[in-house]
Amino acid sequence: MNEIENKPVSTPALETPDLREQIQSLRHLVGSVLILMVMVSGTLTIFLLRQMKTASTQLDAYRAQANNVMGIYRQQQEPLMLDFAKRIQLYGQTHPDIAPLLAKWDPVFTNWGWKISAQSSATPAGAPPAGVAPRSNTPSKK
Repeated sequence: MNEIENKPVSTPALETPDLREQIQSLRHLVGSVLILMVMVSGTLTIFLLRQMKTASTQLDAYRAQANNVMGIYRQQQEPLMLDFAKRIQLYGQTHPDIAPLLAKWDPVFTNWGWKISAQSSATPAGAPPAGVAPRSNTPSKK
């Protein structure tokens, strides 16, 4: 029972010198391909690192420009837009036809951080808000 029942058959045809040369040649080829793959992957890594550095430098430049544009927007254009939105709200308080539109766009204004839809409690019901002239039914003459 200690002996192996299936003994490997020695094949003299597989042990030829020509076959050994071919196996040795394949080993050298696989080793060369592995070394070449390491070199190519290293070169690609260096290229990608340089691209990342270049892109980071460009991003910093664009970020500075974007901050300038955002500063101009916050100083000049946002106050005008807020004023316009508040005037629309004041107009909507005196003209009930606009109320559905204001109700529709209130979530947008709220998401932008504009609290324009809050009705002031100081204004009595039916009276126009401060700064808005009462609506007259008579046509204006120009």
